[in-house]
Amino acid sequence: MKYHFIGIGGVGMSGLAEMLKEQGYQISGTNEIENDHTARLIKKGFDVQIGHSRDVVEDADIVIYSTAIPVDNPEIIASKEHNIPLIRRGEMLAKVVNEGEVIAIAGSHGKTSTTSVTGWVLDSLSPNVIVGGVVDRWNSNYKKGDSDIYVVEADESDNSFLHLNSTYSIVTNVDDDHLDFHGDFDTLKDSFTKFIGKSKVSIVNKDCQFLKDMNATAFYSIKEEADIFATNISYGGNSSKFNVTCKGKDLGKFVLAVTGEHFVSNALPVIFIALEKGLSVDVIKESLASVKIAKRRLETIFDKGIKIIDDCAHHPTEIIASIKSAKLYNPKRLVAIFQPHRHSRVKRLLDKFAESLRGVDKLHFLPIFDRLKGDVKTDDIFNLLVDKENAKVSKRDEVIDELMGDVREGDVYLFIGLGDVHREAYQLANLLDEHL
Repeated sequence: MKYHFIGIGGVGMSGLAEMLKEQGYQISGTNEIENDHTARLIKKGFDVQIGHSRDVVEDADIVIYSTAIPVDNPEIIASKEHNIPLIRRGEMLAKVVNEGEVIAIAGSHGKTSTTSVTGWVLDSLSPNVIVGGVVDRWNSNYKKGDSDIYVVEADESDNSFLHLNSTYSIVTNVDDDHLDFHGDFDTLKDSFTKFIGKSKVSIVNKDCQFLKDMNATAFYSIKEEADIFATNISYGGNSSKFNVTCKGKDLGKFVLAVTGEHFVSNALPVIFIALEKGLSVDVIKESLASVKIAKRRLETIFDKGIKIIDDCAHHPTEIIASIKSAKLYNPKRLVAIFQPHRHSRVKRLLDKFAESLRGVDKLHFLPIFDRLKGDVKTDDIFNLLVDKENAKVSKRDEVIDELMGDVREGDVYLFIGLGDVHREAYQLANLLDEHL
């Protein structure tokens, strides 16, 4: 059986391709451009072609595509002409994992880091893990396990998470994103209600106003009492400390090897499920104290008197959380470099983007990352800023020189965006490493 992936360089597509190859299937794939995921797959021996063409699907038994692929893609057209079955990525993932015990993690924000933490904490159970970000320990966004447990990041963007039959589910929050697919927020919320209803055991975030009234099995909170909740939260260095109470029982103090309030929140449902799966409190504590979350989730890539943080925040709610977490390092200056993602998202949330970026000492905007053209620019966010004095719309080929010309001891540089802004982050890190 041969599967062909259209858009194999997508973070979800590349992980699924690795999973199917591990199961013995033949895999080929194409991608519009070369990226970190295609490079990783090619290095691992995958048949990957950069660019799309009709002839690559001719020997495929099934063609897998993501919703990001347009209907006029030549491989989509050729597949239909040759009567080759086409299946969306989310449906194919469900076909594979629904044969086992599924632990599905959903939410508008935080699902990637929560999925990676779940896979890490449950490691002694040898789960299969597929996550929307690369985890250094696995050098992949997929980890093969020896059990029938599947820890899966569940995607609400196209409702593909409704194909999953979950034994356990986590929902971190619901926010106004992917409305280009859902149409309106009520429809999006209804999809999450269905997702929760399909799970045998569901644990959701009581701190999210749109989830607290859901018919879930259990709730978690960092603000009030719940089935599992955190108190006495503090931060220091590169860790967070907090006490946990679960089902009325004091579990003591936990140390999480990452800094940020939202990371503490995301750890709570993981602790709950780990306890449900029979892990001891001591094992869970040990795992969280050494956890490595997925890359580009407030990832510190340089720390020599000047700190560089790479974060994939691309929604105003996420940006607020990222800035709040970066401030926990007590920078002399917090310098943000923001690359917006998708014109449709920027246009819909223009005012909220401008508001979310308040609180940094210096701000550089980069052009919007989107393969599609749009009628909105980063200048439109800039024009809505209350304080424009320390903000600038920069060109990509000039921003590094601008940053290097004003580097100060104690600075924290926060690179924000789901696109490829991490390239500038690493470029700055390399230059600082040479000059410091």
